[in-house]
Amino acid sequence: AAGYKVVASQPANWDRARAFEVASNILQGNPNVKAIFAANDGMGLGAIEAVEAAGLSGKVIVLSVDAIPEALEAVKAGRLAGTVAQYPDEMAILAVEAMLKVLQGRPIAPFIESPVQLITKENVETAGSRLGDPKLPKLRIGALTKNLDNEFFLTMIKGYEKAAADFGLDIVIGSTPTEGTAEQQLAILEGWLNEGGFDGFSVTPFRATSLNSALERATQLGIPIINIDELIPA
Repeated sequence: AAGYKVVASQPANWDRARAFEVASNILQGNPNVKAIFAANDGMGLGAIEAVEAAGLSGKVIVLSVDAIPEALEAVKAGRLAGTVAQYPDEMAILAVEAMLKVLQGRPIAPFIESPVQLITKENVETAGSRLGDPKLPKLRIGALTKNLDNEFFLTMIKGYEKAAADFGLDIVIGSTPTEGTAEQQLAILEGWLNEGGFDGFSVTPFRATSLNSALERATQLGIPIINIDELIPA
């Protein structure tokens, strides 16, 4: 952005403790830093702790992404300047809506934008989910997410559960353990294909190509696939 200079960009591998270390090093090496942006709230909370440990509260602001409960509490307390809500529950709803349209032979856009919102202390009390109350026919959908140690995907699962209730669907949730791997996720999808009886799949892969073999098989079987969050190349 005009008037601002990026002095460092370093990975913290989505880990709070690692983010604390990275942010601490950035602060030590760049005494004039005014703001830190983290690509998820876990890392953002680690960056906040680094700012506080350096005695720079109020001098260096931190912004992050996902709007998990702990981050929202940090926004309310004035520790976190803001977090970007991506509404993973609504991502799940949009994915199911798109799946149903495909199964009904109706057209869908190749790319569907899900809502995002910057949440700050000014709007944190009112920035909730905006889920509707749709009613659509019952079908069986396999919804595959990532591991369960991330609030983002726990919220996404709640969205799928709401979609199942609101749409009258049988949505089978598949997710890996805390230390899940792409291979475990692939095994879940392959298991669903072997089991049969699924009308469609909504998937969030660990890596862009990690589910390709199973997705190709699903395509050959005529099962529609909706991809959310982690983009799979066309």
